[in-house]
Amino acid sequence: MAKLLEALLELPHVRIKDPDYMLSVFEEIIEGNSEKLQVISDFDQTLTKDHENGERCLTTFGIFHSTPQLPKGYNARSEALYHKYHPFEVHPELTVEQKTPYMEQWYKDSEQLLFGAEVSKEELKGHIYSSKTCFRDGSVEIFNALKKAEVPVLVFSAGVGDVVHHALEKHEMLLDNVRIISNFLNWNDQGTLEGFQGDMIHVFNKNQRALAAHEEYFSLLAHRPNVILLGDNEGDAAMGHGVQDPKAMIKIGFLFHHPEQRLEKFMDMFDIVLIDDQTMDVPKKILHHILGAHHFD
Repeated sequence: MAKLLEALLELPHVRIKDPDYMLSVFEEIIEGNSEKLQVISDFDQTLTKDHENGERCLTTFGIFHSTPQLPKGYNARSEALYHKYHPFEVHPELTVEQKTPYMEQWYKDSEQLLFGAEVSKEELKGHIYSSKTCFRDGSVEIFNALKKAEVPVLVFSAGVGDVVHHALEKHEMLLDNVRIISNFLNWNDQGTLEGFQGDMIHVFNKNQRALAAHEEYFSLLAHRPNVILLGDNEGDAAMGHGVQDPKAMIKIGFLFHHPEQRLEKFMDMFDIVLIDDQTMDVPKKILHHILGAHHFD
């Protein structure tokens, strides 16, 4: 594992704040192998890319917003909300506590736009299947390897759960070891939308939702105290809060927006920070050592 750590540190886009600590965590997880491992990952801009060939990739909300059956004017109003609130999400100087009220209001305003929209489940699924989803290079390969090794995967998304579900399904990544916690759409008996099911998940309340999922999901995995966590936002670092008695956890953060200003915060919250990396190369290298190369054949 020392050679792996040295190799990672030599990569120009990789930052590791405490290499000695990271080495000890590597060794702990290797010793526990796949039988004690679970994976927790964000979806948008974590399993998927932020950009490809010079263009921004659509998020789950972006794919949903492009659904042709949505009411006239919906896209413009949704786009206005994005430009109003997204700058607060990635603002390099605001704390999570300062950002949270803006995220809560963004989700409330977005939900209001959905009420009464006549989009059927079948129409939405067809649109998602016909839309391009820019998964990171290596995401499909990693999911297949985790399935072979029987490692549980939790996809914990603040996006649109229906889009997450069908995008994974489309790419044959919705395997029986994969569970999704996200914002799923709510249809009434007439088939029109009434917002989302239950309390909204946003990028900065994943710690609370992780704890809420404790009895439902994490208690079933009490025998898997080792975790690899993947995210692209400060709030994603808290996705593992529901893990029972965690023993060793590697938090990997993908950083794109304002990297110079946000790097220090990211390095405080994630063990490994990857700057503008649109691949799964680093997680794949780590999983090679944990699962064994034969799971990637």
